[in-house]
Amino acid sequence: ARLRLNLATAGTRADVEAIRAQILETEQRRLASPGVNARRTALRHRTSLNEFQRNLRPGTTVLEYVLGHPTSFCLVVQKSAARVVRLSSHNEIGQGVQAFLKAIGQPGSNPSSRELHRLLLDPVPEAAQSRTVVVVRDGPLYSVPFDALTNARGRLVGLDRTITYAPSATVLATLGSTQSPASASGVFAVGGVPYSQLSSTRVKAFRSASNGSLANLPGSTDEA
Repeated sequence: ARLRLNLATAGTRADVEAIRAQILETEQRRLASPGVNARRTALRHRTSLNEFQRNLRPGTTVLEYVLGHPTSFCLVVQKSAARVVRLSSHNEIGQGVQAFLKAIGQPGSNPSSRELHRLLLDPVPEAAQSRTVVVVRDGPLYSVPFDALTNARGRLVGLDRTITYAPSATVLATLGSTQSPASASGVFAVGGVPYSQLSSTRVKAFRSASNGSLANLPGSTDEA
């Protein structure tokens, strides 16, 4: 809670990045710490590839990225197949992420969106053939909304498939094998948030708010 409060009052973009890194590190330590919670105990259990694949739903592809020098990798896992794909270096991908984030708030087309797709998704054709893609991100990829990347046809990824995220393959396997208690169906939706009334310090907590302001979404009330 203290870190999230600090995030809301961060004064510079560098402060925001540093606090977000601390939040991620804290959450990882919390999951790894000993305790009586059954789910935490399960998360410390190493899941075999066969077990992981059994829990995957048909039509789902998991992409786990590992960035490194001079080569990065993507572990591609489906219900009946798995392989490792070699990608560009951490530096090249990181530069692509920076260019994408810098341009994402600007009007007009974003060529860096296509370039980042080329680096991250073009080498993985399985993603384009799946209804659902689960992305396990690494390093600067935590800043990337994969559904906003553009394929070779100029189409946003999120228009043709569902993109979800998981902190790790182990967490995904644990959640997939956990039986949730039956409950009444329902949905929690939020709309009509007065973003324009947020203070500048709170706005800085959003990475996309590079100009210090956020626009309201008037149609979100009807959508909710």
